[in-house]
Amino acid sequence: MALANKAAPYDVDLMRDMKIAQTRHGASFMKQVSDFLALRSAGTGMSFEEYLFFGLYNRPHTDYSAFMGDHRARAAFYVANDLRGWDAADDKISFAEAAAKANLPAPALRAVVHKMQTIEGAQQLASQEEIHAFLKTCPLPVFGKPNRASHGDGAVTILQREEGMLVAGDSQISIKDLVSEVAAYLDAGGYVFQEMLKPHDVISKITKGRVASLRVLTLLGENGAVVKSIVARFPAGDNQVDNFRRCGNLVAPVDVETGVLGAAQRGVGVTSESVLIHPDTNAQIEGVHMPDIEQAKKLACEAAVLYPNLHLQSWDIALTPDGPKLLEVNPGGNFNIIQLANGRGVFDPEFRSFLEWCLNVNTSSKSNAKALKEAKKLLNLK
Repeated sequence: MALANKAAPYDVDLMRDMKIAQTRHGASFMKQVSDFLALRSAGTGMSFEEYLFFGLYNRPHTDYSAFMGDHRARAAFYVANDLRGWDAADDKISFAEAAAKANLPAPALRAVVHKMQTIEGAQQLASQEEIHAFLKTCPLPVFGKPNRASHGDGAVTILQREEGMLVAGDSQISIKDLVSEVAAYLDAGGYVFQEMLKPHDVISKITKGRVASLRVLTLLGENGAVVKSIVARFPAGDNQVDNFRRCGNLVAPVDVETGVLGAAQRGVGVTSESVLIHPDTNAQIEGVHMPDIEQAKKLACEAAVLYPNLHLQSWDIALTPDGPKLLEVNPGGNFNIIQLANGRGVFDPEFRSFLEWCLNVNTSSKSNAKALKEAKKLLNLK
């Protein structure tokens, strides 16, 4: 199989993790239970698994109210974003078209595998025969991914052709077999092939030539878009994509003002570890100044207005020799990697005020009184 497998869920085993928290981190079972009661009292809606996931046994109870688990994250996106606007943002073909019309830098689409959707400048591949012809003759390298997917699921990096075979990442596959895998998406939302980006030299030294991206949390508020937080994601091991759900990949905080990297994190919960250098290249991570951070922030804010009904957006941006480029927007992502990388919760007074404002402008959240009531309770909104 050439296309990337579905990313595995985080490895969670409650009893195992409780024991590790006790033996490795000095958090007795009694302390863990006491901590969790305090966490529940803080009204976060977080589970015990999330308490362990974020390593809250190492934190004072006063920090708990700022952390957002899955329930709280969904509540925030419900309050901030018009659900009717999610579809266009989740669709990578529509996103590429919107970016092109706005003259915003993004990878150029080479081909669209879809029976209906097309985009100017890209071939439409609506059959197995057309996919085969494209893969046999298209300029390489090229990067492919499903039109509607996340976590790097279904992605492929095609580097070159060798004796009738395609070199995909570290393996080889026949054109026929790859066509079969890609063609399945003709009836499952579509697939796109796009230009293969090169990483900026600073990134390349860390990742051994693989692309790494920034996750930029952007708030589109009353006075325009502002960047709330930035983290960097680095591929490691055999991974060709940098999604943190891929085992071994790294995530590191980026100072929003200076662009300087903090120590990276590998893994989650009780078995996570702080990483100062990349395990594959021994290149320094902590203290490195990420290039073009101001341009990346500006790009995220310019792109935010493409989706005026989505006030809470997470942008993935690649840093390349030609400057930052938009990869995609995540209107329904979570805050896990942001909180893990930064070691603190997202839900601070600034964020709470932003959500209060969203309550007044996002009329779609009022369409379901029960869901709105639950969201306001989880977020402590009036």
